[in-house]
Amino acid sequence: MHISLFLSNFALRNWKRVIYTPIFGIKKMVNSKNTKKVNIPYEDQRKVLEEWMDKKKPYLRQNFRIEDLRAALPLNRTYLSRLINNEYHCSFFHFVARYRVEEAKRLMATNPNLMLQEVAAQAGFASSTVFGRVFARETGMTPSAWRRTNK
Repeated sequence: MHISLFLSNFALRNWKRVIYTPIFGIKKMVNSKNTKKVNIPYEDQRKVLEEWMDKKKPYLRQNFRIEDLRAALPLNRTYLSRLINNEYHCSFFHFVARYRVEEAKRLMATNPNLMLQEVAAQAGFASSTVFGRVFARETGMTPSAWRRTNK
């Protein structure tokens, strides 16, 4: 216990991380500078991100955060934010909102009897108020007006 605590404190003080060897349960100290990085060419990052968003649909979770994008791209928060800003010309919030609005449109088109609160929840919005505001900003009309025009 004391050795483990010492190793953890030692690792934090020396900018190193502790890795567990799965078979033996042994801890090894590995310098963070020597960790293996996966390099994905910048032009492919957008494609990988879009395919992951379309396939996994993580934006349907209300608590979806930019850190969750690391499942698709092994980049830190700063690089992920820069990728979205440069490639999509928007913030992470607006990037996710676009996917959620498209999902809401799909839900309203395929399930015309679904209440707007249910559409909002299923599309990943935290509330129907946020849903209405974001939907109007992205489409130029309210969800109910969109539903009426797209019957």
